[in-house]
Amino acid sequence: MPKIVWSKRYRVNVKKLDKQHLHIAELVNAVNDKIKARADSKEIVKGFTELIDFTKSHFETEEALMKKLDYPDRKRHRKEHKELVNLLSDVRKQFKREAKALGDFDYDVAKDWLAIHSDWFSVHLVHSDKDFGAFLNTKGID
Repeated sequence: MPKIVWSKRYRVNVKKLDKQHLHIAELVNAVNDKIKARADSKEIVKGFTELIDFTKSHFETEEALMKKLDYPDRKRHRKEHKELVNLLSDVRKQFKREAKALGDFDYDVAKDWLAIHSDWFSVHLVHSDKDFGAFLNTKGID
């Protein structure tokens, strides 16, 4: 999987959110590097867990702003967040079960899992989060 190269196409023009989005991209890239290096499975799982936890925290930040400012597309946006969290949780459970059953670490499953997050992140950021960022800018938040 190629690295996420941060560019202005990902910017939503809200400093706090852009900083968090950049950190998510860095976490994805760090896990990707560990997988490519065939690092110890515990290190990869630790990286995945950090990525999921930070993603959830970021979603909480966005959703608090949506609620506070009565974002009109809040329901759909929150649904997208929930779908990713549920998907990642399911994949992580499956990944742990398979690793336990095989007694080994399946790097292909790890790559697939990371690709799901990376692809979703890129699409969501360029579409839904850009719209949210524009809304926040109209409210004087940058």
